[in-house]
Amino acid sequence: MTSRNIYAATLFIFLVCGPAAGQTQTPQDAVGTPPGPEQTPTSAQSGTPDKPKKRGEITPALIPIVDPTLGNGLAAGALYTVPLQKEDKVSPPSTFGIGGFRTSTDSWGLLGGGQLYLKEDRFRILAVAATAKVSYNFYGIGNASTARSVPITQSGGGLLVGGLVRAFKRWYVGGRYYYFKVNNSLGG
Repeated sequence: MTSRNIYAATLFIFLVCGPAAGQTQTPQDAVGTPPGPEQTPTSAQSGTPDKPKKRGEITPALIPIVDPTLGNGLAAGALYTVPLQKEDKVSPPSTFGIGGFRTSTDSWGLLGGGQLYLKEDRFRILAVAATAKVSYNFYGIGNASTARSVPITQSGGGLLVGGLVRAFKRWYVGGRYYYFKVNNSLGG
C-alpha cells in the first residue's frame, strides 16, 4: 500500500470508525446503579447554576505528513458525534465528519460524510464523498528504478452510499454503492 493510500485510508477509518471512539461511559454504566439523591448535589446545594447538557461531541485530529513521495504537509479532520433522537436509548450516536490534507507537492484531498443510526437502530445509513489530486515523481519499480523520473498527477473523486435494515436481532440486510473516477496524466 502506498503512502497516499495510507493517508486516504486513515481519514476514511477516522470517519467511519469514529462512533465507537466517540461513545462515553456514564457513571451509571461504570457503577451499575444510579447515584441516590443524597449523593448527587443539586444546583441549590452547590451554589452553581445547572450546566446545559451537551448534545454532541466534537473530536478533532491533526496528522503531520512527512513523505518522500508526496512531500511535507498536514492532514486534518473532525468528527461530530451526536444522538439524533433524545428518546432513542438503543441506537448508537450518529457521526458526521470532514477531513482533508495538503502537501508541498501541491497534492490535496477532501473527505466528508456521515453514518446515521435511526429508529432504535433499525436503519443504518452511510454516505461518504471524497475528491483529491495527488502529484508525485515516478522513478521506476525495484531494480529498474533510475535517477530520472516521470511526473504523474492523479485526480478524481468518489462516492460511497449504503443502507442497512435490521432483519432479526443483530442481523442487518442492505447494500452499498461505490463510485470512483480517477484521471491519470503525465506532468507537462
